[in-house]
Amino acid sequence: MSPAPLSVKTVLFFIIGIVALPCVGIIVHTGLHHREEVVASAGSETRRVVGRIVSEQQNLTAATEQLLATLGRLPEVAGEDAARTGAILKSLVLLNPQYANLLIADPLGNVWCSGIPAKLPLSIADRRHFRNALASGRLSSSEYLIGRTTNRPAISYAYPYRGRDGAIAGVIVATLNLDFYQNIVEQFKLPQKTGLLLVDHRGVIIYASREANPRVGTPLRADLFRQMVEGPEEATGSIESMAGDRRIASYRKMRLGGEAEPYLYARMTIPYNAALAAADTQFLMNVALLSAFLLLAAGAAYLVGTRLVIRRISVLTDASRRLAEGERKIRVAELVRGGELGALGQTFDHMAEQLERREGALRESEGQMRVLFESSQAGIVLLDAACTIMVANGRLAEMLGRTPEELTGSPYIDHVPPDQRPPCSENLRRIIGREIDTISTERRYLRKDGSAFWGYFTGRRYEGDDGGLIGIVGHISDISEIKHAEEERRKIEQQMLHAQKLEGLGVLAGGIAHDFNNILMVIIGNADLALMRINRESPCVENLHKIEEAAARAADLAKQMLAYSGKGKFLVESIDLNRILEEMVQMLEVSISKKASLRLNLSPKLAAVEADATQLRQVVMNLVINASEAIGDRDGVIAITTGCMECDEAYLKDAWLNESIGPGFYAWLEIADTGCGMDRETMAKIFDPFFTTKFTGRGLGMAAVLGIIRGHHGTIKVYSEPGRGTTFKVLLPAAPLPAEPPAPEPLVCDWHGSGTVLLADDEESVRGIGTEMLKALGYAPITAVDGREAVELCRNTPGIAFVILDLTMPNMDGEQCFRELRRLDPGIRVIMSSGYNKQEVAPRFAGKGLDGFIQKPYTIAALREAVSRLGLANPGDCVPFGHR
Repeated sequence: MSPAPLSVKTVLFFIIGIVALPCVGIIVHTGLHHREEVVASAGSETRRVVGRIVSEQQNLTAATEQLLATLGRLPEVAGEDAARTGAILKSLVLLNPQYANLLIADPLGNVWCSGIPAKLPLSIADRRHFRNALASGRLSSSEYLIGRTTNRPAISYAYPYRGRDGAIAGVIVATLNLDFYQNIVEQFKLPQKTGLLLVDHRGVIIYASREANPRVGTPLRADLFRQMVEGPEEATGSIESMAGDRRIASYRKMRLGGEAEPYLYARMTIPYNAALAAADTQFLMNVALLSAFLLLAAGAAYLVGTRLVIRRISVLTDASRRLAEGERKIRVAELVRGGELGALGQTFDHMAEQLERREGALRESEGQMRVLFESSQAGIVLLDAACTIMVANGRLAEMLGRTPEELTGSPYIDHVPPDQRPPCSENLRRIIGREIDTISTERRYLRKDGSAFWGYFTGRRYEGDDGGLIGIVGHISDISEIKHAEEERRKIEQQMLHAQKLEGLGVLAGGIAHDFNNILMVIIGNADLALMRINRESPCVENLHKIEEAAARAADLAKQMLAYSGKGKFLVESIDLNRILEEMVQMLEVSISKKASLRLNLSPKLAAVEADATQLRQVVMNLVINASEAIGDRDGVIAITTGCMECDEAYLKDAWLNESIGPGFYAWLEIADTGCGMDRETMAKIFDPFFTTKFTGRGLGMAAVLGIIRGHHGTIKVYSEPGRGTTFKVLLPAAPLPAEPPAPEPLVCDWHGSGTVLLADDEESVRGIGTEMLKALGYAPITAVDGREAVELCRNTPGIAFVILDLTMPNMDGEQCFRELRRLDPGIRVIMSSGYNKQEVAPRFAGKGLDGFIQKPYTIAALREAVSRLGLANPGDCVPFGHR
């Protein structure tokens, strides 16, 4: 007996159940497999990020070691020149944001130079990296520490440097700015609460990303740290984090060269919940879709039991076939009405309408894409698997000087210069071979006329819906102007580097001038005191006057060095060149070779010039010394001649700096020698900075001469022949007024003051001679080594008549001390002392009630005059100093 036939509805329900069960199994299996893939992918991502962190750290470590080794070879570091070394370190910190600070310490750990302001004294003798660097003689790393100059968590590297004797003279330390690791982490699209930790060799956390729970400076949980210490060089697995949740973690050890133990551990973790969030969401969506499908199937099973189900299905089937064959106007809603099949018929009609509308939109979109393709400012090309051009837009054809038709079918590599074809072919091969997805590179391209231009190529592999390779889509932008701009920027950077070198020399000149002024102060002061105490009939008086004159000339040179350093200003006045030369004769005679004879041929009617006397002395001194060296060990003559002349454009045509001057009346100074002379090649370079023909020369003298003449709106002409000597002719615009007579000799008064005077100066020799001068004037001096001590002495010493302050002092300079003294006693009298002139110092104290100013180096007569202006005593009869 055959079984009773099942109804259509029952059969449909049964079929639906059979179909649903595998679907459920597939969804569950797929969901679990997807979770496993997500976990594996998260592990790979943590390894990739950790690898990137380690790579960046290794690159930074190598760069830091190279930087510290280079710094250790600088003469400024070997000579422990704190001022110049500090300027270098400061500029390096500003140019390299990855460094929080650069500092240098002696073998005892005392820091003597820092790239950022640091309160000295400062010691790093207790730091691990300092001790290890001294012991090992190579690069050493620190453990977790708080920087004593930055006050921030840091890791530092130390590298020993050697002094001029070859022995280790100290340690250079670079403190890293750990914030740049966050920038690396942010480059990756990682799930929420992803954490990056850097742990030192003790297990202390030295860096934690924003998403990491542990705090910087706290130890990593012991079992987690032991797992990394005892484990392999790198590993990935599952851990329970310090926050108590399960995480996917990867770590990697980092070592310095020559060290067996790791100095850093990098660990990246991703929470399981965050990594699996997308997979769980997808699983729930699949379950929801399956449930909807089962409900829909049950409804369909109910309707199928009716008589019209088959007919309606046939109608829908026929309509679907015709729609698939391209008949977009077909509609079935009127034929299949009512119930779910009626809704399906309406849906079918809606689908047909949408399909018709979308096909129209697609055609319109294709037209728009064609417009964009042709109007793009970048060249666009589509290559097939053989790297032959399938399609190229008009912009690319324009850049290559061809038509799109000429480009179509041509090998892409033919439009690249021969020298760049091998790397270009390799890049395309890697994209086609699926080794990489995209490539971006700069390369040159060939135009049809053979010329080349720089282009930036971005290529991406283009695949079909089935995953099969179609070709490569490339974008080419003309970056010739950008390349030109980069070249211009490089030239500007070279010019800036040249300017920085000159600035460094200026800083050195300023420092020498400051110390030189203090030495001259002692010489001039002692000479003055000797003139006061010796009988004016003594034969030593003349010698003392010559000492004074030579010291005055030296003081002028100090002012010249201050101006060269950018810290001094020149005083332009109407001067007589003849008088300048007559005053310099004795100095020039002792400065030149004994084989050279100096002759002066001075014009009796010489026009004055508007100039700075010190600058002109520098020009004369440089030219005369160069003439003496050109004569060498042979007998020769150096002739110095002056005169006036009217110069026209023809005469000035072959002069240096002729672009800034014009025809007119000029006073001229000519220095000629009978030395070795110069050829044309040497003459073309004599005014270049750092050019010299001397083995021990600095190459700055003639460049300085040219700069001074330029500043005075003058010019210089050079005549020379090998073996026949050289002539330099300096032309300066004649002044409309006669030269000013020399300033009258300062007067000295036979009077003495009384009372206590405070002298503050950081130079012991200046305090010594200043004390002697003040005693000679009848005062009882007390001294201070800096502004801070001066304030304490004024606070604790009653009845101070007046104070003499040095402008530049450590701890507290003269300007700060002046303000503090006025707070203690608004009526105290203060005289400021400085190597700079009054015109430079006075604006800093404008409106503040400064009582006087005296420029270093000063004589006792200048000191008496400055004191007398305070109104503390009435001078008696005054006579020229040294003629009493």
